[in-house]
Amino acid sequence: MKHASKGNGMMTNKALKIEELIHIPDEEYRKSSIANFKDEAISEYRDSLSADPDGIQAQYDLAFAYFIMDMDTEALEVIDRMMKDDNEEAHSLALRLMQFYTHS
Repeated sequence: MKHASKGNGMMTNKALKIEELIHIPDEEYRKSSIANFKDEAISEYRDSLSADPDGIQAQYDLAFAYFIMDMDTEALEVIDRMMKDDNEEAHSLALRLMQFYTHS
């Protein structure tokens, strides 16, 4: 984890922690990490999606966080939107989410 120097001390940047979680490929690690930053994770992922409404990664991240927080209805709504997208990567990630959901 990176820290930003501020004067003589070190400062931990929460936003950086959340940003680092976005691209962690291992779902189990992400699951435990997101659980530690529940509110921040959802907020960060919603902001990412607002900035890029068609962003496949942002949709995946938000749905994954919803599943972790037992917000299954919200997660399934995002997955439904991903499946309606005419994009093979979106479909692949949506199916990956469903596999995670059915095995968790």
